[in-house]
Amino acid sequence: MQHLPSPVNYREDINGLRAWAVIAVLLFHFQLPGLGAGFMGVDIFFVISGFLMTAIIIKGLVRDNFSILKFYMARARRILPALLVVIVFLLSLGWFYLPTFDYTVLANQSLSALFFVSNIYFGLEGSYFSNSPYEKWLLHTWSLAVEAQFYVLFPIFLIIVWKIRPRISTVLWGLIALFFISLALNIVVSSWKPTIAFYVLPTRAWELAAGGLAFLIGREFVSLQRFAEPFFWGGFSLFAIALIVLDSSYAWPSGWALLPVLGTVLIILAQQSQAKLTVNPIAQWLGDRSYSLYLWHWPFVVGLNFAGLQHDLTWLSGAIVLSFVFAHFSYHFIEVPTRSYLSARSLRKEVVLIGFAVMLFVGFSFFVKTSSIENRIDPLVDMIAGEAGNYNPKREACQPNIMGLNSPGCVFGESKIGAYLIGDSHSDMVATTFGEAAKNYGLGIQFFGRMGCPTIEGVEIGLSSRAACTNFNNWLFEFLEKDSSSLPIVVVNSIWHEANHTPRVSFDYARGGG
Repeated sequence: MQHLPSPVNYREDINGLRAWAVIAVLLFHFQLPGLGAGFMGVDIFFVISGFLMTAIIIKGLVRDNFSILKFYMARARRILPALLVVIVFLLSLGWFYLPTFDYTVLANQSLSALFFVSNIYFGLEGSYFSNSPYEKWLLHTWSLAVEAQFYVLFPIFLIIVWKIRPRISTVLWGLIALFFISLALNIVVSSWKPTIAFYVLPTRAWELAAGGLAFLIGREFVSLQRFAEPFFWGGFSLFAIALIVLDSSYAWPSGWALLPVLGTVLIILAQQSQAKLTVNPIAQWLGDRSYSLYLWHWPFVVGLNFAGLQHDLTWLSGAIVLSFVFAHFSYHFIEVPTRSYLSARSLRKEVVLIGFAVMLFVGFSFFVKTSSIENRIDPLVDMIAGEAGNYNPKREACQPNIMGLNSPGCVFGESKIGAYLIGDSHSDMVATTFGEAAKNYGLGIQFFGRMGCPTIEGVEIGLSSRAACTNFNNWLFEFLEKDSSSLPIVVVNSIWHEANHTPRVSFDYARGGG
């Protein structure tokens, strides 16, 4: 029940590669110009994880001393301590500052992170590249969930392959098959359901398998070292091409992710232990703290967005500095001490300690999720914030058909219509409020709206919804022109210019009437 020393030699070049990956992600999340493809840093991390996990498992299988339980606990020892501290930090701050609705959402996110299913949780909520992700405190844990799911399944896969025929060549062909099957699935699903492709393991497994192939190829084909320098610069060239060409408008991972994935594989194969780009004091410092930096920077990103300060240079700079400060202390006072302490314990004791800590945090998250604590914050603030969950209960019934024709509208309040409400999803959000106001006069409002469609004649939004928006607006304007009731019309739309980060503006238009 004692721990075995790690079978993988420490490589400074890979540690430096972690630094490049985490900085790309951090600068992308803080929305700094020129890094529209910084999200590819996660793909680099996936390849590195695949490389290291394959090295650990294969060397254990070759020596006939691989323990799947010890493998799982080593991963838990690496991931959980810092993650638990981040979660308890956010839940503690949320106790004092978050309204009940937002606090409950944070508790749900915490539970999904603790059970390593947050990729599925957030995948069901929508695209990673929309505006709403900047309101999700633990969104970044989706990648930890993908890796954790990989850690659970990958050793089982390799053990089965090894049992078929205990040869490195068998494992190599098994990984090649996994790589191409997952890559093909990724390309198909990315063009069909891009959000699903982004978040789930089956469409990401090829990236982790690529890291495994990098280990096996480097191990079995030593002669490739004569191409070490071209490999190294070729890898960084692929990174540069990706950063120049790509941005969040591209379906991801799709085939475009081959750029950072193959770039990472080439750099790993190069094994350049003296290269200044990866083996320098700054890169090594960042590489050591890359996990903590990844965990801590995102709450600061969300905090800036909650405060509306994400484009204020002073606050932005301060948040970036604090991300590094928190990462440094997290590495020195959480990661290193817990890893050292747990490694010195027996495996049985480690299982008990980690299991107890996780269950404690799960219990706290469930308490937050299910309990209503009076006077935790100002009741008026709580009531106002609670309206964020006040959705149109007739949303599905009110939506017109796909071409926007023959829309029946939807009535709120009394049956006698006193006004029309039209617009996009923002009009949908205020429909019940308008209905309640109309009831005070014994009237109701009739709602006509389509999500994502500005009420502008001839407007075309999105490749998939152009015809739907155009036809719906044409139908709506024709209906209103023929309408002889002279009822007031209220238009509620939202405008967001993503390119230059113009602040979101809601606008109303009212037609006078009886």
